[in-house]
Order: sequence, then C-alpha cells, then structure tokens
Amino acid sequence: MASTPRPDAAAEGLIRIRKARQNNLAGVDVDLPREALIAVTGVSGSGKSSLAFDTLYREGQRRFLETLSAYARQFLGGMEKPDVDSIEGLSPAIAVDQKSIQRGARSTVGTLTEVVDHLRVLYARAGRAHCPACKLPVQSRTREEIVQALLREHAGRQLMLMAPVVRDRKGSHEELLESLRKKGFVRARIDGEVVRIEDAPALERYKRHTIEIVVDRLRPESDKPERLRESVQQALELGEGDLVASSDAGEARHSVSRTCPGCGTDTPPLEPRLFSFNSPHGACSVCDGLGERLQPSERALVADATKTIREGALAVTRASGGALVFPNVSFKFLEQVAKHAGFDLDTPWKDLAPRHKRVILHGAGDERFEDSMQWSGQKYQGNAVWQRRFAGVVPAIEKGAEKGIHKKRAERFLARKRCDGCDGTRLNAAANAVLLGG
Repeated sequence: MASTPRPDAAAEGLIRIRKARQNNLAGVDVDLPREALIAVTGVSGSGKSSLAFDTLYREGQRRFLETLSAYARQFLGGMEKPDVDSIEGLSPAIAVDQKSIQRGARSTVGTLTEVVDHLRVLYARAGRAHCPACKLPVQSRTREEIVQALLREHAGRQLMLMAPVVRDRKGSHEELLESLRKKGFVRARIDGEVVRIEDAPALERYKRHTIEIVVDRLRPESDKPERLRESVQQALELGEGDLVASSDAGEARHSVSRTCPGCGTDTPPLEPRLFSFNSPHGACSVCDGLGERLQPSERALVADATKTIREGALAVTRASGGALVFPNVSFKFLEQVAKHAGFDLDTPWKDLAPRHKRVILHGAGDERFEDSMQWSGQKYQGNAVWQRRFAGVVPAIEKGAEKGIHKKRAERFLARKRCDGCDGTRLNAAANAVLLGG
C-alpha cells in the first residue's frame, strides 16, 4: 500500500523541526507557527538559545546566504548546518540579537538591531521613486528633452553647465581632480565655490565635499543648439546621468532617469543614505531627523479658558495687563485684529470659534494694522505711527525660543510634538515619496 505523502509544513503554516541535537538539545521535535511572535521560555540551561539561535536561526541564516551571488558568498565564508535531521517551512532569516544598548535621541529599534540597514538597501534597490509634490512615478527623460528645457529657461543668458562627480562624500579627491585636469577641464565648483582645478585648495580628508566639474559656459540660442547639445551630452556622461545648470535665472538639476512627468522636478538618486534619518541626505530638514520637535503647546499657552483675552486667558499676557508678552502688542492693536477677523476680546476663550483662536495663535496673514509708539527723550519727543502685520503668538514664541533674551521665558510654553514636516517618519519628502509594493 502506498504511503500518504506528508503535507508541506509551509502550506500548513508551520515551521517543523525534527530531531534537533544542537548543544544540549536531545533530539527535540517541535512545530512552530509561521508568521507569529513566539516566546521561548524555560529555566537556565534548558536549551532556549540552542533551539532559537543555534538551530533555527543558523539554518535560516544559512539559507539567506545561499540566496546571495557566488561573488558575495566568497567574502562571507561558509556556514555549517546545525545538528538537526530536518527543518521544514523555514524562510531565509536575519536575527535581532540581544545586546546591551546605549539609547540616544537618534536610536530606534531599527538602528539598534540594524534592521534599518537592510531596509535602506531594499528601498534603494527595489523602491520606485515618486515626485514628492505630484505623487506621480518619476520617469526617464531624454537628452533632447533636457536640451529643450534649458533653451526655454536660459535662452540668451550666460549659462554654466556642470557635471556632479562627487556628491557630499569624504576624501581629498586629489587623483580625481588631477585626472579631470589632464582631460582638459579647467574649472570646478568645489563646495559651492568655482575655482580653477590647478588652483583648487587641498580638501580635508575626513570632511564631506561636493565637486561639480564645469563642462561649458555659454549663451544658449534656440537657432544654434549644437554646442548646447554637445555640452549636455558630455555633462550627462561625466555626471552619470545628472547635470547642474546655473544662470542668473536660477539653478536647476536635470536627470535622464528621475524626472516628474507632472511638474518636471528631478528627484535625488536612490542611494541607501537617502533612507537614513542620521544622514543629511535623508533626514527631515524641519526636525533634523528626530521625528519630533519642541513646539508651542496650546495647553501651556491658555492659562484659563473661562476668561477673555482681555482678562488674561492667555499665559503670555503681561501681569500688569494691557499687552501680550509675545509678540509684544497692545490690546488696542489686538482690537483691530479681532475686528478684522470678526470677534472681540471680551469673549471667553472657550467660546471663541476655532478660526478666531487660529488668528490669535497663528496670525492674520498679510493684513496690516495700525500701531503706534510714544517716546520722550532729552532731544526728541513724539509719537510714531506705522502699519504692521500680526504674526501670531505661536510664531513669536518659536522665534523667541531660538535665541535672545526671551529664550528661557519662551521655553515654558514649548512641548515635544510630532514633527509636522515629516509626520514623525524622520525622513525628508524625497525619501518618503519612494514606494515599495505600494
């Protein structure tokens, strides 16, 4: 009689271990559920680590290494199979090992376990870049399309075409500059300054530098585009598909492979450092990659919601009355702001509409209101009258917290909140616009 074939472990949703004898394991048979969080418990010496790390993980890691190319495996060495008869239903795996840690503001579970390093490489190699503004997938752009764009934007202007050959990388780059000089290039923009290559200063080895070779300086003309075409082609070859165009009309970067079909914006190259919040290339510029920032808190600003603004509902009102500490305005000035917005200063704060609270906290936009000041001195006495905007209490506190005599006073009204620039992801808009599997 033919034996019935045993069901596949993966199809059953199991990891099936048979006769595990690694270290102190004595022929252990166990079935573990796949795609589940499993805790292995037991007294000291019972074989927890032998099962989890020395058997299960070692075999998963061995299978992971087998998925790599032969070239990559030669640097990693071989890995012995654990002492076990069979393990079924196990996928290639990486381990999040236990270790002592020192936490910091830039440490996360991903950085401490190094899982984020794998994710950075994954998104850099398999991610699909999208435009941060239009959300459209970026597309390749032909050399001729770049030429036509330059003619539209810089026709008749003095234009400098540059090829980026070093993008914010450490090193002295002496050999690179010398080889480019021998090829006939005369100038380069090094860290934002255009210099003759032969007069280029010695670059500090352990500082990051950006080097852009000046390929040509010309005035593009639509009826004679041949020189522009040749220079664009040369710049794209040197810059590996990227070039920088600079004139008095502004500066723009163009790419043959990362252009938005909607607005024409060129996105940065997909590199692992773009997905690191500890790198200036990937970090959110608002919070510097921390995911949160000190921001004024309405709870700290409102001292008593049952009072009116004139009675001191806001904690930033002067104790003597008559003005706000931030942004240092009189109630007479605030009355004009309130009248323009459609409310008055004698309404309890809790009864104000959200849009009216927003005017006090975040300002009245570009509208200007009359303000005045009297002074008296030995030589001059008089009254000055002028028109000015009302920026709002929150921007005034943010400005005061940066530096100056109001810094300590402003910090009383700040609270740590999720960054509104990256929504807590820590990454900049270009990195957040790269999608993998949706």
